[in-house]
Amino acid sequence: MATEKKFLANSAKIVARSGYLAYRNCTYSTAENEQVNEWLLSKFPEFGSVTVPHLEKYRSHLTESPCYRMWPQDKLGAEAFTVLFQNTSDGERNQLPADFRDLALFTKI
Repeated sequence: MATEKKFLANSAKIVARSGYLAYRNCTYSTAENEQVNEWLLSKFPEFGSVTVPHLEKYRSHLTESPCYRMWPQDKLGAEAFTVLFQNTSDGERNQLPADFRDLALFTKI
């Protein structure tokens, strides 16, 4: 779960205002899915979850936030969890950090 949070936190910092961030996971763990979704929304209040109308029949009942669980029997491929976030801030556009290309920052645990 820490890896997912690090990935999302780093990604959220560079999403432009009105931009989107998609999170997809191939597990059914609520700790890695719905709880990570709720964590991002609490840590980055400028983001909101976006309803994806053609996925509504797969909407997770484990959270109020629109996120989706797809099952193999639905013939959409392997199992999957997904949520689409949008940066709803009106502030200045985010800039890439100066050390963005330093891969060591993204591999530290």
